[in-house]
Amino acid sequence: MRLLLFWVIQSLVGVLVCGAQPFSVGTPEVLWTAEDAYFGNPRWSPEGQQIAFTGENYRGLWVLDLRSAEAEQVSDELSAGFGYSWSPDGQALLTRVARYEAHLRLNSVVVYDLAAARTHTLTPFQPHMPMLPVWQAGGAAALVYDAGQVRAVTLPTAQGGSQATTLAPQPPWLQAGQLQASPSGAPQPVVLDGLEGRQLLNLAVSPTGTHMAFEVMGGNLFVAAVDGSERVDLGRGYRPAWSPDGEWVAFQVSEDEGHYFTASELYVVRRDGSERQALTNTRGDLEMNPSWSPDGTSLVYDSRGTIYRLPLQRR
Repeated sequence: MRLLLFWVIQSLVGVLVCGAQPFSVGTPEVLWTAEDAYFGNPRWSPEGQQIAFTGENYRGLWVLDLRSAEAEQVSDELSAGFGYSWSPDGQALLTRVARYEAHLRLNSVVVYDLAAARTHTLTPFQPHMPMLPVWQAGGAAALVYDAGQVRAVTLPTAQGGSQATTLAPQPPWLQAGQLQASPSGAPQPVVLDGLEGRQLLNLAVSPTGTHMAFEVMGGNLFVAAVDGSERVDLGRGYRPAWSPDGEWVAFQVSEDEGHYFTASELYVVRRDGSERQALTNTRGDLEMNPSWSPDGTSLVYDSRGTIYRLPLQRR
């Protein structure tokens, strides 16, 4: 009864806040499912022809070719599907993987070169790695935490060669839950007034490179300029994903009972916090982890181990 009341309230809030709905929503399409298997955390490739996703507990990575409707497993490593990202050219996946020695967790940064069907190890396994790797602008290098420092590691070429490491200017990234930037080459904290000392999660920089969305642990979802200014509180929300034009943020609003999710719906809102709209309103499903198509006409997401595509059309 309380869950039904929650959905009713969420629907009424959407009507009151949004007024006219900015997007019309089509019927979800199943893209990938398998009996007795769980898949999740899908991410659309930059060229729009592939979708990557992971398995249960973020183990392994698969790539679905939308033209052939066939999926290929490219990794079976632990944690490979948690903080992964596509290269700008859609030819590789960057991620952090894990392994255990006794009870000690070790982490390494790897790149899966899809075109060459090769795996490049960018850092040795190490116990402390307080950041997820991110692509450098242009995709020529990956920003990683290695040997106690944040470095931009250049990727191996087809002819091989060394992996030179240098510090480089970057968009913001999270290190140990704190926002960092290097506008002049040297990493430095970004001060967010009123959020000092709060742990930040799931940072997403807009495709335009001008804004970022992030969660505050135990708090709300925010959008701000990359220097920390122009901050907008979007209310409760998780797993932000930017539209290709950098004007919209899709996210999930979830409920849990301490161990398991009990409800989750997808929402979209303008960067300035206006025109908030519920995209799903279901009973029994758990719509999570949205990712925009490169043309902005649909979202891919997961629900209870199945990968879906949700058509959207701007009104």
